[in-house]
Amino acid sequence: QGNDLFQVNVIDENLTYNIGNGGTVMKSADGCITWTILNTGTTKNLRQADFLQNGLTVYAVGYAQGAGSSIIKTTDGGINWQNLNINQIYYLSSVDFIDEQTGFVGGSIGSESNFIFKTIDGGFNWSQSDSLDEAIIAIKFPSDNLIGFASGHNYSSGNNSIYKTT
Repeated sequence: QGNDLFQVNVIDENLTYNIGNGGTVMKSADGCITWTILNTGTTKNLRQADFLQNGLTVYAVGYAQGAGSSIIKTTDGGINWQNLNINQIYYLSSVDFIDEQTGFVGGSIGSESNFIFKTIDGGFNWSQSDSLDEAIIAIKFPSDNLIGFASGHNYSSGNNSIYKTT
């Protein structure tokens, strides 16, 4: 397929997904023997994905230089994809969904405007956090939607932070 891949997700012994540049999502349903390239409807560079319901529901985030962000979603294992709108100027690089409705994405608009966004309706509407010092690189809510962690990096200063919400 020729595009760089950035994340692999093994759902079980048979089902595996890869995501990467150019909107690439690849799926194997036979233990990585054969791969299918899924038509996601985006050409933006996907950086991270979160998989729910044994791989049936997938949220993926990414961006393209000068073209802004992309959040895509499938609820049928990658047959059909939906483009979710957040704000086209953000560079999104992290995603974590607690369930099919509640999730978080993080990223930046350069070095000075860094945010985490939350949805409680499956990605149709998003609320924005206060501005953070670092671009969000990873988000994780380990066991419930009450306590979450995010890591960030400021590309101008070189500073790193870990954020926690309760």
